[in-house]
Amino acid sequence: MNEPTPAASPTPAPLPWGVQQGRMVEVFRRALRRRGAPELPLFRGGLRPPLSCSECFAAAAQELGFRLEEQSPLEGEHELFSPYEYLGWYSTPSEEGGASELRLSDPVRYSLVRLVPESGQPEDELWLWTHEAGSLPSPDDEVCVAAPGREVLALLVRTAQTLHAAHDRSRAGLILLGNTRETRTKSADLSWEDVLLPAGMQEDLSRTVEEFFASGDLYRRHGLAHRRGILLAGPPGNGKTSILKAIAHGVEHPTVVAVLDDPNSGLYNCRHAFERAAELAPAVLCFEDLDTLVDDGPLLSQFLNLLDGMERLDGVLVIATTNRPDRIDPAISKRPSRFDRVFLIPEPDEELRGRYLSHQLGEDAPGELAWLARDTEGYSVAFLKELLLQARLAAVRAGRDALEEEDLRAALATTREHLRLASAGLQDRGSVGFA
Repeated sequence: MNEPTPAASPTPAPLPWGVQQGRMVEVFRRALRRRGAPELPLFRGGLRPPLSCSECFAAAAQELGFRLEEQSPLEGEHELFSPYEYLGWYSTPSEEGGASELRLSDPVRYSLVRLVPESGQPEDELWLWTHEAGSLPSPDDEVCVAAPGREVLALLVRTAQTLHAAHDRSRAGLILLGNTRETRTKSADLSWEDVLLPAGMQEDLSRTVEEFFASGDLYRRHGLAHRRGILLAGPPGNGKTSILKAIAHGVEHPTVVAVLDDPNSGLYNCRHAFERAAELAPAVLCFEDLDTLVDDGPLLSQFLNLLDGMERLDGVLVIATTNRPDRIDPAISKRPSRFDRVFLIPEPDEELRGRYLSHQLGEDAPGELAWLARDTEGYSVAFLKELLLQARLAAVRAGRDALEEEDLRAALATTREHLRLASAGLQDRGSVGFA
């Protein structure tokens, strides 16, 4: 008689996150006991700078008289307590094309370390376990600490924070916050001379930025909070992002750029952006496409509270862009204390178009360009850029090294048709448009 086939064991359901956190504390306590550590108070929380920066953490421990001992995994612990180095990859565009550059963001992404005090007494030591959910910083990263008490732990964290603030400000590039991740990238090599703006607006904008960062003491002597807001508004494709890049390239301060259009990560990115800007101040804090905050929901409320300074925001210049100022919530657009200056970035007029074409073509211009500046009425900067790209492609297809007027005229016809279809809503674009 055949025995009945036993039913397959059901796949266990994932543990609730609260239970996972409890297990983490249990694992940490067990690891300490295996190493003969005393019964110290335990602390658990999110892994954030400065504790996630091993360089600053090690320097803070040394400054307070601790010696760091990295703990090798014991049997059965290799997946939990194996130190490793983190490889950071950065894209570095060049004339030859994009290239990847390797950087080590931290010397070692430590796992379990013991901080041995100068006294040598076990009851004065600290233990720290960093648990990271992935290869990039994440809200799910955790840290467990065993310490003699809150005062010792607070002193260690404050010391590391002081060291890390200077370290963080010294690192070049932009801090990009999106999808609950923080990454760094090089700022674009873009100056104010590369930005196309009406007469006087470029000087006004650059002066506003320079005066803000030069006048911190004066703000405070007048009893003013040292923070300002600038809103860049206008139709798409006319240089608002280029202005942000020119500001980031020109200031000698960190620039934090946040993306809020993802409903799943917007709340975290928003709060984290304000926190990072406050930590790094003086700093620039950028939000692109502010018109995405059109719903009167939690994200808008949080943004307004943080912008109003519910928490300290000293030395931070907030800059936002919008293609649709008519869609911005009046709570943002009609409160001068939130955005003190509004700059309307228009489509370029004939004089600006001529300046742009001359600047971009330089010695490659096939004769005078007044006719082209006149015939590109209604073109945004983005469409002017596309026109020149189409013209150069026409020269390539003809096998010529230099542009000719016929290339510009052909590109003008192509982009005019594309602009017409774009203005009509792109109902039937077909094969006409960007190459």
